[in-house]
Amino acid sequence: MSENLESFSLLWLDRSVNASQENIAAQSKLRAIINHLKTFEKAEECEKYIRKCPETDRIVLIVSGGLGQQIVPQIDQLPQLSSIYVYCMDEKKNREWSKNHPKVKHVLASLPKLIHQIESDQIRKDNTEESSPISVSETNKPTDRSSIGLTSRYVYSRLLIEELIRMKPKSEDKEKFISLCEKQYQGNETQLKYLKEFQDKYTPDNAIRWYTKKSFVYRILNKALRVQNVQLLYLFRFFIRDICHQLEKYQCSTPVTVYRVQSISHDELQGLKRSIGKLIAMTSFVSTSLDQDRALKFRDNNSDLPQVCFEIYADPKVEGIKPFANITSL
Repeated sequence: MSENLESFSLLWLDRSVNASQENIAAQSKLRAIINHLKTFEKAEECEKYIRKCPETDRIVLIVSGGLGQQIVPQIDQLPQLSSIYVYCMDEKKNREWSKNHPKVKHVLASLPKLIHQIESDQIRKDNTEESSPISVSETNKPTDRSSIGLTSRYVYSRLLIEELIRMKPKSEDKEKFISLCEKQYQGNETQLKYLKEFQDKYTPDNAIRWYTKKSFVYRILNKALRVQNVQLLYLFRFFIRDICHQLEKYQCSTPVTVYRVQSISHDELQGLKRSIGKLIAMTSFVSTSLDQDRALKFRDNNSDLPQVCFEIYADPKVEGIKPFANITSL
């Protein structure tokens, strides 16, 4: 399979992972939840693969009880490992050893229950962990809304996006993007169905609707913005441009206070604590809620990452502010 264009990967470690029709059928169902699936029969190969992954990756691991006791103590502190599911015959026995490892979220003996649990958990992760890094200003002047003092990464990202928006998309950009996605989702009937719908029905006027569907478009764009995949963002510029134009069209005319719950790294949390009163910036589109209680419902109590609730006051009259809109009716 080609490079993973999404943030999450799913690994399945079991000596018989490919030995039964039930497991093979389960792999197709799991790919409908997390597309990038790799299977392993040996703990050493699985651990080697995980350690080679960047720390910014988000890995979900399914592991048998026996191999879990072998590999989990070696990897449970790795930041790229998001969560672990133990699929076994003896739930009681495996809950005993796994209770000392917080990243083990569930111990299950039923394959259908395992798939359902991963699907349920992933919906919540999509809301809180599909996010961009936070850049913090070095200046102590919160009123300075320019990019002065912000990290070079943020400044580069901002200039890149502005240039992509200015560029007129080519007619073949969308087809190249679709071709890339066809290779990425080969064999994944669920996402290929969404891709066909995107190919047939996408228009500039429904860009935001496609982004909020939380389908492949949402996940690919978020990762491309987070890791600054310039080649992919260049292909995606038609979509980025359309979203920005829609936000400008439906720009709020009065100030609003909105809320967002987001998982962040431990380093980002410490950076925020040290930066009270300073300017922060995010390098992607940010979905928020007007209702704080509603935003807090998206908290993922099983996440291994710290979670924060951002309260954002947005005033359209502020000079140089980026467009924002209430998209509930779109």
